[in-house]
Amino acid sequence: MTTANGLRRTANGRVTPKSWIYSEQDETWVRAEDRSELHEAVKRFSGRTATVSEKKVAHGRTAAELLRELELFKGLSDAQIESFAAYAEIVEVRQFTRIAKKGDPGDSMFIVLEGEVRAYLMVDGRECTLTSIGPGDFVGEISLLDAGPRSADLSVNVDTTLLRISTSRFAELLKEAPALAAPFLIALSRTMVTRIRKTTQRYEDSVHFFGKKILGAA
Repeated sequence: MTTANGLRRTANGRVTPKSWIYSEQDETWVRAEDRSELHEAVKRFSGRTATVSEKKVAHGRTAAELLRELELFKGLSDAQIESFAAYAEIVEVRQFTRIAKKGDPGDSMFIVLEGEVRAYLMVDGRECTLTSIGPGDFVGEISLLDAGPRSADLSVNVDTTLLRISTSRFAELLKEAPALAAPFLIALSRTMVTRIRKTTQRYEDSVHFFGKKILGAA
């Protein structure tokens, strides 16, 4: 077990006695309270704010409970999901609030736990909606991977609860628990590929449609 990392995270208030910690030596997930070398640190800091996995969010359920139902986390065990949630933060956003602006540096992705996020572009002073996503879906994943500029504006249509994964915290996850990050990245990549295939198909259908219209007009 990387004890130094475990102690540092505990000191920052991000680990409680019930938190799951990955033991690289044993290649297993264990509760912090079950590791003797962490007992004192856990005891000292366990009175701090509840972790993301413990906090009740939508309909009295925790973020970890909601994540278990998402396709993006199907390849992760309950223990892995609990640990993954510790690297994220819950953001509660009021209706019509903009959470990201086109062109700004991408510093995080968002998973919708409750509510709805709208992605849009401003073209000649008019708003053009690209898509709206609801519970279980995510947005901003490209920024998480390359930290490039946002490609669209993001706002919430209703009061919304998001799970925000920042690029800095994700970098920590990759460094501290690569075995935990791997299945998430695989699932993320598969979802992104599916989206690209659908976009390509829509583009192809549009080309065929307008091609027939032009030939018909001729």
